[in-house]
Amino acid sequence: MELSRLREELIAYQNAANIQDKNIYRHLLQLLKGENIKVHFENLREGKEGEMNGIELGRVILSTFGKRRSSSRLSYQANGLVLDAQDNWRVLVMPLLNPVYGIKPAFISNIINEKRGCTEPSIYPLINGTALNYYFYNGAWRLSSANSYDVGALYPEHRDEGSKTYNEIFNPLLMCPKGLDTNLSYTFLLSTPELHKLTHGPPVLYLCEVWDVKKGAFLVDLSDVSEALGVMDYRILSVPVAAPGMVDEIINNNKEAKDKYVKLMVDGKIPTEIDTRFGYFVKYKYKGESCNAVIQSSLFSFIRNNFFNFPTPFRKDPAFYRRAERTYFIMLRLLQYKYNIDPFFKLFPEYKNTFDKIQNRVTELVDEIVRLLQNNTYEHLKATCTDETPISGLESTARAFLYEFLDDFKRQTGPQKKKASTGGKRIKHNVEDTLLYGNNIYGVFHYVCESIKG
Repeated sequence: MELSRLREELIAYQNAANIQDKNIYRHLLQLLKGENIKVHFENLREGKEGEMNGIELGRVILSTFGKRRSSSRLSYQANGLVLDAQDNWRVLVMPLLNPVYGIKPAFISNIINEKRGCTEPSIYPLINGTALNYYFYNGAWRLSSANSYDVGALYPEHRDEGSKTYNEIFNPLLMCPKGLDTNLSYTFLLSTPELHKLTHGPPVLYLCEVWDVKKGAFLVDLSDVSEALGVMDYRILSVPVAAPGMVDEIINNNKEAKDKYVKLMVDGKIPTEIDTRFGYFVKYKYKGESCNAVIQSSLFSFIRNNFFNFPTPFRKDPAFYRRAERTYFIMLRLLQYKYNIDPFFKLFPEYKNTFDKIQNRVTELVDEIVRLLQNNTYEHLKATCTDETPISGLESTARAFLYEFLDDFKRQTGPQKKKASTGGKRIKHNVEDTLLYGNNIYGVFHYVCESIKG
């Protein structure tokens, strides 16, 4: 669906007689059915079974979720798209288009060489940062992100005591706030070592796009705006597209980026200037429509895989939105994928002490479960898990997930005698594998958090 058609449908429905606010939102959800777009409504209160109660028209933010998106234009625009339902569904924020990830060398070649419908390519160094939108609403300037229409008062990297809010980080970087125009919304890229791994130097704001709210269009030239605000225009960082061998250079640079950066760290030559160590951000047109693509380097992929890609159960756990708990899970995942341990600590040696602490806790847990398996039958242990009687030597947080663990362990190791095999290293290896893979790692995570606090 096109954004213009969506707005027309909503305005027409809203202007119909006797339409309640909550019915307008139901109509919006119906229009977006099949688009893989999530909707967050301002002033929404839910009653029983998701019934919408007490709704007043306000802001609405559209965001995509999951890896798969529909092919509609709206699914690419829904990267934190903010609409004002009180004002004919006017677009308050038009964010950066959802980029395409993981594009193959052949497609990179098509973009750069303007083949197969690809035209007007522009290539920039990929910045490790957070996209934030600054817009004026109800008499005040607001900060929005890809998933929230108002993040200014929130802590960006999880609610630790003493963490700065987005406003506290963002506002000092806007050198000339008098240059802001209330009829415009601004898309910035915030990059700071406090939040973004392997970035160095002082925090920086890059101006990426400016949306004219009244005209419903992007500004073409950002030079005057960036100068008025005292921030850097991201577009001046563009890489020459016509350079010979550009495709091979991109592919080789991305492949070697992690190893090159490790070598620079060893040599004490960590780069502070902007370069392409994280990869490339590409803007282009495909069959006349504007598109974005991210070509991640091996270094940036390593950062994202270790620090940002978390299973859904963890994302839903309030305890996970504290920096310490997230760090504990990252360390547990290193125990899952041991081949990552060496490259991880070459890049992030500051985590080594925490890793040793987590590894010791897991080793103690494995040893205790091995002892229990060697001295009890499965049936006795499973029965004990459902009793109030504590299992000797095992903390309550571990006992809570032992019941499920026993079934997984039995499936993995196959038919057993009444008691587990006393095969030493083999049983220990099997216990560790069962603990760290599948749903059991969620229980181990809570065990680690509780045991370290204790």
